[in-house]
Amino acid sequence: MPRKAAKPRLKAAERREAILLAAKDIFLVEGYERTTMRRIAASLGITPTTLYLHFPDKAALMQAICDEAFAELGTAMTRATVEARTPLDAFRAVFDAYVAFGLAHPREYRLVFMTEPPPEASAHRPGIGRRHDPEDRGARAFAGFQALVRRLIETGVFHAGDATTMAEAAWAAVHGLVALLIGMPDYPPAERAALADTVARMVAEGLVKR
Repeated sequence: MPRKAAKPRLKAAERREAILLAAKDIFLVEGYERTTMRRIAASLGITPTTLYLHFPDKAALMQAICDEAFAELGTAMTRATVEARTPLDAFRAVFDAYVAFGLAHPREYRLVFMTEPPPEASAHRPGIGRRHDPEDRGARAFAGFQALVRRLIETGVFHAGDATTMAEAAWAAVHGLVALLIGMPDYPPAERAALADTVARMVAEGLVKR
C-alpha cells in the first residue's frame, strides 16, 4: 500500500500567520483568559514547543494581533487623507476609513476593540495598556488622528479645545457606530451607509467653530 505523501512544511512566516489566525478564533470563542498556548497548538496539530518558537507566551500572541490590526487601521486612515482637498475633508475621510476597516475586519475588530485585552496589549494612547513604546501601532494610529484634529483647531476650523479630548470623542463616536454595526449583522446595507454618513456629519458639525 503506497505511503501517504507527507504534508509540506510551512515556512516560518506562513506558520506564524496560521498561529495568529487560530489564536484569533479561539480567543473570540473561548475568551483570552481561558485559552492556553497548548489549546492553540492542539488546534493546529503542532506541539507547544513549535508554538513557542514563534511566540513566547499568550500575551505576545495578543500583542501581535493588536499590532497587525492597528497597523492596518493606521495605514487605511493615512491613505484616506491623500486626496482630501481640505483638513475637514481629511477628517471625514478618516472617519469613513475607520468604519470601512471595522466592517471589513469584524473578527479582528471584536478582539482588539470589543473584548477585554491583557494589560500588555497595545492601546491607542500612552498610559493606557502597556508602557508607551514609540513604535506602538495603536499609539501611532491615534497620534495621526490627533494631529489632524489639532490642525483643524489651530486653523480655526474646529472650535478651541483640547486636541486629545476632541480626538478621543470623535474616536469614541466612530467606535460606537462600528461596534453597533458589527453587533447587528442583519442591519440593512443601505441604512448602514445612511447611519454612518449621519454620525460622521454630526461629529464634524459638533466640532466646527461657529
